[in-house]
Amino acid sequence: FSLRTPRQACSMALQDPAIFSSLTESRIIAGSSDLYRNFISRLRRIAGRRATHLIRAIVAAREAERQQFGETVYLLRPNVKKTSGGLRDVHLVRWLGFVRFCETDIDQLCRMGAISSVDALRIQKANEFLLRLRNELHFHAGRANDMLGKNEQVRIADKWGYEGDEVAMPVERMMRDYFSYTSEIRYCSDHFVELSQHRRTFSNVF
Repeated sequence: FSLRTPRQACSMALQDPAIFSSLTESRIIAGSSDLYRNFISRLRRIAGRRATHLIRAIVAAREAERQQFGETVYLLRPNVKKTSGGLRDVHLVRWLGFVRFCETDIDQLCRMGAISSVDALRIQKANEFLLRLRNELHFHAGRANDMLGKNEQVRIADKWGYEGDEVAMPVERMMRDYFSYTSEIRYCSDHFVELSQHRRTFSNVF
C-alpha cells in the first residue's frame, strides 16, 4: 500500500497514465467519506482540465501494450487481459469515460449519451465472457494467469460443455466465441477512443 494526500495522488496521476488509470477505479472501502470525496472531486477536476493530455497518454500506453501482447484479436494463444480486444480495452473505455464524462460505469455512460445502448450491451456481454474465462484460468492455475494456451482452450471448452460436430471441434467453437467477443470489444473501444479524442467535455459540476 502507499499513503498519499489527495493533492499528492492527483499530482502523480498527471505524471503517469498507469497511475491515473488506476486511480479512476478508486472506491472507498473504509475510512473518511469526506476525504474520499475530496480526492475524487479533485481528480475529476484535473481530468477535465487536462483531458487532451490525459487521453493521448492513456491511448498511447494502451497502444504500446497491444504491440507487446498482440494487436490482432485472432491470436492462437491470446492474453485475455492485454491482447487486442481483451479486458484492458474494456478498461480503456472506462478510463476515457472518467476523463470525458467523470464516469467509469458503462451503464451510466450509456444513460449520459456517451456510448450507444448497442455498444454498451456488446461491451457488457463480452466483458462477462472474458471475466468468466479469466477467473477459470486463475482458479485452475492457483495463481494469476491470463494466457489462454492450447491446453487450457481444450480443457475449458470441455468443462463449459461445448460440443463438436463434423464441421468444428468443441475447442474451435469456444474460440469462435472468444474471437467474436474480443472483436466486438475492439470495435467498441476504438469507436469510443475516436469520439473521446474529438468530443467536447460535459460541463464539470464538481
